[in-house]
Amino acid sequence: MTAVLCGNDDIAIGALRAMHHAGRSVPADVSIVGFDDIPIALYCSPSLTTVRQDFVALGRLCFARLLSLLDPSSIDQWAPFPDAKLIIRESAGPPHKRRRRGPVAARPRPLPTPSR
Repeated sequence: MTAVLCGNDDIAIGALRAMHHAGRSVPADVSIVGFDDIPIALYCSPSLTTVRQDFVALGRLCFARLLSLLDPSSIDQWAPFPDAKLIIRESAGPPHKRRRRGPVAARPRPLPTPSR
């Protein structure tokens, strides 16, 4: 596996943490990309490559489409979805040449459980 594309930035941050605990280097061993560009994505280590969307424009478009479905007299003309933008940061890079790996020397450490 050379890359992980996550459905949102929260999952991507969890993937960053899991790779760290498994002894995998991001992006040297595996690239991780999130989706949504939440504010904390910039401050992760490494900072998270992500996809940014205009949620206000997307919400307006979805509401307009819903109204057109509810109104039988409306014209069925839908505007395209707003463009998404790839925000390249430190968590993604080109895949490295596959190196031959021998048997795994040690098992990955389990993730610590959160304390309350």
